Amino acid sequence: MRAVDNVVPVTAPGHADIPDLAAIAAAATWDTPTAGWLVPDPQQRPGVLHAWYTILIEHALRHGQVDLLADRSAAAIWLDRTRPVPAPDHFLRRLTGTCGKHAIAVLRYEQLLETQRPATGHLQLAVLAAPGPKRAAVLLAHRHQRLDQMRIAAHGIAGSLDELRLMTAVGYLPGEAFPLPDGGPSMWPLWRPPRAVRARARHARRAA
Repeated sequence: MRAVDNVVPVTAPGHADIPDLAAIAAAATWDTPTAGWLVPDPQQRPGVLHAWYTILIEHALRHGQVDLLADRSAAAIWLDRTRPVPAPDHFLRRLTGTCGKHAIAVLRYEQLLETQRPATGHLQLAVLAAPGPKRAAVLLAHRHQRLDQMRIAAHGIAGSLDELRLMTAVGYLPGEAFPLPDGGPSMWPLWRPPRAVRARARHARRAA
């Protein structure tokens, strides 16, 4: 994985990159089970996702972290939950204005995920947009290294078994699965303690 990291380093994008970041995220996630639940019509789905991600990425640049591979093939969007995070500016107006009737599903989704978010301070992985597990792992390793140095946990939601396997392979602990409403797909809450906490837990288990 280090070789991939050397070939495609991780960069920190700015506000000028928001349209490209939203396009990357929409292209990488439009065929996921979650996206299909949010926007059943595949013709409308890319545009709705792009509009929603535009708001989310703008918000993460102010209240979190956004990591982008230098070849602009993959991105990870994080929100800083170590402190209170306000709602995006004019969120309801912007969401309904750009997503139309699908804004209702987006709001339901965000409200449901809010019930799964731990109270302990953490960095929340809002979107992992990568065309394959290797690039996803590079993005995750980049941010995890920094979180471990600061002893901050990470939280995310896996929306498929493939994503669940990827996240558990890099140190996330899965919680109990829950379904999206109206027969939607199953999702899994994930929690990754920082390295120092994981090391203490392993030591305690060995001692016991």
